Amino acid sequence: MEGKFAVYGITSRSYDSNMKKILFYSTLSVIFCCFCSLAGAQIESGDLPNREGINLGPAKVHAAFKTSVRFDSNIFLTSEDEEFDVITMLNPSVGIELPLREHNLSVEYDTAINLFGKNTDQNYVNHRVRGLAEFDFTHFRISVSDMYRYFSDRAGSEDTNRIKRQNNRLRFGIDHEFDQLGYDLGYTFELEDYISKKVIVGDLTYEDKDRLLNIFDAQLSYRFMPKTKALLETYLGFVSYDSSMSSDSWYIETLVGLEGELTSKIDVNFKGGIRHQDYDKADFSASNDFTNFVARGGVRYNMTKDDIIDLNFERSINESTFDRMNYYTMDYVGAEYTHMFTKKISGRVFGGYQWNRYPSEATVSGVTKKRQDHFFSTGTLLRYDIRKWLSIEAKYEYKHRDSNFSAYDFDQHLTTLNGTVGF
Repeated sequence: MEGKFAVYGITSRSYDSNMKKILFYSTLSVIFCCFCSLAGAQIESGDLPNREGINLGPAKVHAAFKTSVRFDSNIFLTSEDEEFDVITMLNPSVGIELPLREHNLSVEYDTAINLFGKNTDQNYVNHRVRGLAEFDFTHFRISVSDMYRYFSDRAGSEDTNRIKRQNNRLRFGIDHEFDQLGYDLGYTFELEDYISKKVIVGDLTYEDKDRLLNIFDAQLSYRFMPKTKALLETYLGFVSYDSSMSSDSWYIETLVGLEGELTSKIDVNFKGGIRHQDYDKADFSASNDFTNFVARGGVRYNMTKDDIIDLNFERSINESTFDRMNYYTMDYVGAEYTHMFTKKISGRVFGGYQWNRYPSEATVSGVTKKRQDHFFSTGTLLRYDIRKWLSIEAKYEYKHRDSNFSAYDFDQHLTTLNGTVGF
């Protein structure tokens, strides 16, 4: 969700190496995705969940066009002199699925065009290509997933700047489930590249936050109930920055959890454990290590066939773009209630609280202390699935940040009207 603001990033230090890296990974991602598929080999749409696509021989093609109008009370997230604007958003997408006997391939591309009514210099266009290939064999399955993004969203909850950057996340995995036991082994390579020389603090720029991630993961599962599994997961990761001004690190994270249907009304997918992250010394950044409890996931309670309550939790460490910090910790809890008025009309109310904390002191406007941010959000939406190929939605959301550095406080009211058509 947008409220959980955390991103990994990387970039080249010189213009030439930066452009070579952009071209290489963009080309790699596009070529790869021509032979890939999405999770479960399905191209799903949250706006058109029941769409069927068009069959072209053995392949199935999906396409959609979403248009939105957003009324934003504070586009720059400032504590004073808030700037109101009306944003028109255009979002076309197209994808194809191709089953090959036991194997499945698919690829999807979408773009988001954001046009500001008054502040036209804030216009931006986001691109995304994503895919996953699944190859099912008798005793195991091999999957290769990839997502490439070229975008200008805000870097995270600590940052109000819209910074152009690219991100590519590629994972190779092998998994299998026996009668009760299962395993999933994987390797992930991630690149995040800030395409900006904008200064963060002192001589530190966003380009100094460019980084590569190499992550090895292993999961064991044991099904102790017909529809419920116990999980044990371990991750070993290495974060390498392009710039000596930022701290490289490695981490190990071990989690235990539950996944599945506990009862006929309660679904759970929650994991918790310990993470240790060791940061190297850098020319500019602090080098605080992290060892603490982490968790993520949630619980769904199906009160009735028309009423659903979702609870979500997260405690994590996130790479930072604030001052000299290498990271900040985030605690998040959110709740959501959904009611189905009819088979086609649904309503939802939601809210969340997030607490960001930083490990070292920083100085802002002559005041020195450890930064802490408290986020509050709430909202509601009404949705009408008119046909399998057509839906409309109205959404209102209020966001508030209360920081111990008052310069980072803000209030924001967002009202969004969406319409989506597709197949």
